[in-house]
Amino acid sequence: MEQTNIKPQTFRKVHCPHCKVHQEVPSIAVQSFCENCGQRINLQDYRIEKSHFKGDLETRGEVCIAESSRVKANLNVGTALIRGTIEGKIIAEQKTELFPKSFVLGTIESPVLIMHDGAGFVGKAIIGPH
Repeated sequence: MEQTNIKPQTFRKVHCPHCKVHQEVPSIAVQSFCENCGQRINLQDYRIEKSHFKGDLETRGEVCIAESSRVKANLNVGTALIRGTIEGKIIAEQKTELFPKSFVLGTIESPVLIMHDGAGFVGKAIIGPH
């Protein structure tokens, strides 16, 4: 009998940003459709660096704002990693982390908020499960 190196598929839990229903999706997926409301769920990771970004971004993936970036946006994400400057509202499904030299002006809603020494934050924080 021949042995194969097929790894079992892993899953992660996400909630639909439209109807808030939790579901499991394959870990390797970059998008899925909600089993409840049928809306598309973006699962991609994004890195914003060396730029000025303005707009809204919605993903159940990870968003990293690089140290040299200035962002004016509302983020509805899985995880927010902030190294640069952002003005707007951050809603994170898993956690928000503010690194040294980062600055947030606005609102953060996240079950976990990690602020390193040297991080700046002016606004409103709602910490805990959604």
